[in-house]
Amino acid sequence: MKLHLFIAFVFSFLAGWSQDNSNDVSMWSGTIDGIHPIELMLQQEAQMTTGKLTLLSSGKTFLLEGKKEGQGWKLDEIDENFKVSGQLTLNYTQNKLDGIWSNHTGDLFLRIELTPRSKQKRNFECSEENWTKTFVGSFEKSLVKTVIRKENNAQVYVEVYFDDIPIEGKLNCLTKSCNNFEFTSKQLHHLFNSLEFRLNKKNELFAFINRANKKTQIRMVQQTSIAYVCDSYADYSRRIDFVIPNTSNDAFNAFLKSTIDRFRKQQNYVLAQNNNIENPSSRFQITSSIWTDIHYFSSRYISGTITDQNSIANKNQRVSFIFDLKENKLIEPSTLFNKQKNFSKQVESFLLEQKKLYISLNEKYIKDWAQKQDFEFITINKNGFLLNSNFHNVYGERQLVLPFETVQKQLKKDFKKEMKIQ
Repeated sequence: MKLHLFIAFVFSFLAGWSQDNSNDVSMWSGTIDGIHPIELMLQQEAQMTTGKLTLLSSGKTFLLEGKKEGQGWKLDEIDENFKVSGQLTLNYTQNKLDGIWSNHTGDLFLRIELTPRSKQKRNFECSEENWTKTFVGSFEKSLVKTVIRKENNAQVYVEVYFDDIPIEGKLNCLTKSCNNFEFTSKQLHHLFNSLEFRLNKKNELFAFINRANKKTQIRMVQQTSIAYVCDSYADYSRRIDFVIPNTSNDAFNAFLKSTIDRFRKQQNYVLAQNNNIENPSSRFQITSSIWTDIHYFSSRYISGTITDQNSIANKNQRVSFIFDLKENKLIEPSTLFNKQKNFSKQVESFLLEQKKLYISLNEKYIKDWAQKQDFEFITINKNGFLLNSNFHNVYGERQLVLPFETVQKQLKKDFKKEMKIQ
């Protein structure tokens, strides 16, 4: 009887959505998980609140049912099979709705932020939550470069370079939002105990060198670099976001799109193989974050990696690229050598040497993983060829630099001229 009554209520409620009744209906726009755009409709009927939640990127819609509590609401999210797939706890303050979406088992929590739809002045810009910024400064005649990548949900990732040499280290957030963070490294323990960074509301970076109980500030200047665009997709089971460079080169943009499409195709294949079924236990359980790291950018070349960190496949996906913006094509690193076989020999011998001698690849906690890496993702920067590992969810990534100066006699003349290799 209860099931029949509930279904009858649902059908009557759906019919009521098309009716323009009243001041009891409120419409809201905003985001879930800081990046996925949603719309919310709430309707107050006596002691009951009903409504719907729509994920705008996929059009997926859920029914809502619950009640008003104080200055907010507690609502069940109901899927198309009339199963409770989640809960919303919303609080109304200063003409806004803030709250938490949780799955039906209460072990996944995502923030919801909403404003009245009629007062939505602009569309949500995910670049406010997803961005990459590069800052440079100097310390004792060394160039210090810090690359900060912020993702939705206040996740912050940091890369530190001294004289363009990547420094392996550990990041500790000093505040809840991770706007203040500390970086420690065994590689440079002779220079400092730690680096401390503070990122203010204007996204300006302040850096401090901590050593021998003395704190020295470094003036960090943001580099003007390539701009990024971002987008997202969410449906019943999946949450996907990606950040890619925004360039005026149509051929390179097409390469980026085809790479992301290939990542998505692989994800769909794995899901099909696993016979993924939409039910409350799979609600928002599949995640994928796709981003691009640019290691070199000039009027001639753009080089870097595209990474898909996901919970779908057995391992993360990664693609490296060196793209010729003049010829509008991808180029293989080996074609930059006079003899392509010389490139393979150089990389092989260099990698064997580094795996034996490079401290970062032989630390106890990472050695088993690092020694198995092929470092097959090859890019360039202004100093040399970068051999990149795949991205690991725990260990991150490792990068080795094969300096141009060690192979300059084997490089093609036009490439040496472009890269100003003497």
